[in-house]
Amino acid sequence: MSTYTLSGSGVQTLSTNTTALHVDITTYPTGSGFGRSNPTAAYDVGLLRFGDASGFWTPFPIVGGPQWMGVPIGTTRLGYSVFAGGVISVVEVIGGDSPFSGKTGAAGATGATGATGATGAAGAAGAAGATGATGATGAAGQGVPTGGTSGQVLQKNSSTDYDTSWQTPASGAITNTSATVDLGADVTMTTGGTQYDAVTLTLAAGTWLLIGQLAFLAGDNFVTSTEATIYDGTNTIAVCARLRPGGNAIASNVDTYNMAAIVSPTGSTTYHLRCVTENNGAKIVSKYRTIPFDSGFQATRLIAVRLS
Repeated sequence: MSTYTLSGSGVQTLSTNTTALHVDITTYPTGSGFGRSNPTAAYDVGLLRFGDASGFWTPFPIVGGPQWMGVPIGTTRLGYSVFAGGVISVVEVIGGDSPFSGKTGAAGATGATGATGATGAAGAAGAAGATGATGATGAAGQGVPTGGTSGQVLQKNSSTDYDTSWQTPASGAITNTSATVDLGADVTMTTGGTQYDAVTLTLAAGTWLLIGQLAFLAGDNFVTSTEATIYDGTNTIAVCARLRPGGNAIASNVDTYNMAAIVSPTGSTTYHLRCVTENNGAKIVSKYRTIPFDSGFQATRLIAVRLS
């Protein structure tokens, strides 16, 4: 609520929601007078006009008394003209019912429900929820039956789920495979009494036939004893040895040693075809040459044939 002291002419901005004005004449203009109303009303004091941003309403005379003036709804400003020598006091009344508005009517009936509006746009994805607690450990599955021995296989006994047992496979179930390793170049046996590898061959678990063929050349040194073997790194598997006493010693002739054995490694095993002789400078020969400059035939090799 605000109070304004006005004189002369002008426009006074009113507070929001002003509903009435209390107007009192503090100094009467020189040319004013009094009428015959009760209480006495003055005349020729001045004029007031209510207005908004678009214009003003019809003017109201200032008659004193003091007097109450209802303010039209929507009024935002007050135009005034106080005649020469006059001064008035204007007090705002904020809120309440305006004299220019009727009483609030009874609530109307509820209107019909409006049509459903269009579906709004999808909202943004929410944040990921917290990780749930770890579930209880499930029961143990059927698994593989216990028992069995090395080399056995798991076999279905019927069409019933989990009806299985360990069985020894038939010996004919494995397809034979073979492998051959040839000596690519001669091996000089520099020191007598020392084992020299010709070739090596690694076999997987199973049963194998091993065949070794080794060609030996004494060179210019007469040799009286030579031994060729197939060796698995721990044990001698097969052996072929020759002892030539005195005049039966060999010199420049190639001598061939052949041997064979059946082996049953339980895991990956490397086999050596090797040779030892008593003298220095002999050779393990890679190929036979029947005529000079002939490319020759393979003389030293290790062959494996899988049996089961």
